[in-house]
Amino acid sequence: AACHTERSRPRLDEVCDEHDIPLRFTDVEEFAACDEVDVVAVVTPPHVRLEVIRPLLEAGKHVMVAKPFTEGIDEAREIVELADRYGCQLAVDQNARWSRAVMHMRELIEGGRIGTPTYAIINHCYWRDSVGWRSETDRLAMAIMGVHHLDSFRWLLLDEPAAVSCITAARPTLSSRGENETTAIVEFRNGAMATMTHSWSSRSRSATDFQQFDGPLGSIILRGRGE
Repeated sequence: AACHTERSRPRLDEVCDEHDIPLRFTDVEEFAACDEVDVVAVVTPPHVRLEVIRPLLEAGKHVMVAKPFTEGIDEAREIVELADRYGCQLAVDQNARWSRAVMHMRELIEGGRIGTPTYAIINHCYWRDSVGWRSETDRLAMAIMGVHHLDSFRWLLLDEPAAVSCITAARPTLSSRGENETTAIVEFRNGAMATMTHSWSSRSRSATDFQQFDGPLGSIILRGRGE
């Protein structure tokens, strides 16, 4: 069954009428109790994630969560423990790894084209002044887009991080109060290294964007979004 939840009834009816969605809820507990619901996509702002996900998992619903998963590690662990306790499938929607360009890069790396990758760089700098809850959150660039790039490192370096170091700054160039300039260094368990530079307040407007993955046999470079 197609379902949609929204606290605002007018907004709920507007979306459901547009997409011909029959089941409509303004209460999460009522939604969780619906027997016609098996899987739920949770796309709320992260600061209310736990209060929405808890009743869903307690009701035995499988959950796909938008990124960022939560605002902190304690909430993330609690959600994972709840999923284990109630036997539910739980996943984070890391959709960047499924773009055509990244999937092609993955195929090349898995096929041994550059050998086992040892070094990676992602540079993503543009101008983005957010509205709504994103303008009020204390966690901005790293939480909303940086997580995509960190997941790309994991996906394309074929390994998991061992250590992460990151510096951030919230420059007054944007109306949002969260960090808008970041630099991160990631060390992986197999010894690979990665550097990510990510800015929301760059006047370059993505002109310098690229991803680079190096191995002993060659390099793969992705320019912009798909070249």
